[in-house]
Amino acid sequence: MKALLISIFLFGGSVIVCTVTPKTLIIGDSLIGSGSGLAQELVGHYDDAVLITKKGSSPRTWVKKGWLSKVQAENNPDVLIVVLGTNSLRTPPKVLRKHVQDFLEQVTADECYWIGPPNLVEGGGRVVKALPSMFEDTCQYYDTSKKIVFPPKSVRGFHITRWKGKTWGTAFLTWVSSQQ
Repeated sequence: MKALLISIFLFGGSVIVCTVTPKTLIIGDSLIGSGSGLAQELVGHYDDAVLITKKGSSPRTWVKKGWLSKVQAENNPDVLIVVLGTNSLRTPPKVLRKHVQDFLEQVTADECYWIGPPNLVEGGGRVVKALPSMFEDTCQYYDTSKKIVFPPKSVRGFHITRWKGKTWGTAFLTWVSSQQ
């Protein structure tokens, strides 16, 4: 995570310390909706976080509808956290790769983290396996499928229970800390 910037000014023997907290923009589909445990963990962790979700969205819709450019221009984030991919689990990996590349080309934040989707649909495993290879220098990819187990009682359709979402958020934040 971007280190807090600390400026020290000396005025007549006094020291004034100013800290700047990185501005964090968290975007995604309904998995990160405001009532989710994942959203609660992330928004609660970052002091200056803005959460914007679009139900049913995918990397393609965020680019095609201009949402990504718009929210970045409005919020000017230092850190971008992306929670997308669940609605693309049935998209052929080759097609999804192009959508992810188009998305990543529009990222303007200094730091970007992409929280990969859990495999919540039958046949989604090939996309979950292919996603990590779609990321290079623009975003660091958190491979949820290798870090968190989602037992049947923790999943309701395409959504995760609040308690499992909190576990997911904590695991992601621990991983981010280890990346620094």
